[in-house]
Amino acid sequence: MKHYGQAITTLLAHLPGESRQAPVELSKKFDLVFDIRSANVTKKIGLIALELTGDQKILAAAVEWLRKNRVEVDPIELDVIEG
Repeated sequence: MKHYGQAITTLLAHLPGESRQAPVELSKKFDLVFDIRSANVTKKIGLIALELTGDQKILAAAVEWLRKNRVEVDPIELDVIEG
């Protein structure tokens, strides 16, 4: 789905156990479209490939919020997940 006039970013989020709920909280705090491309979450750690779509300023604030909540965030290329 195309979202004209909006920015799209694809991220790999590494979540320590105590931060596993961060993506749920993120979805409530920020007006973004979320597309979970891949996920593996256990009690100790989570790894989520996530595509976010929305206003560039909101995207930047969301990434900063994740980092402040102990989530390591790295940009990824879409074809890494899609093969």
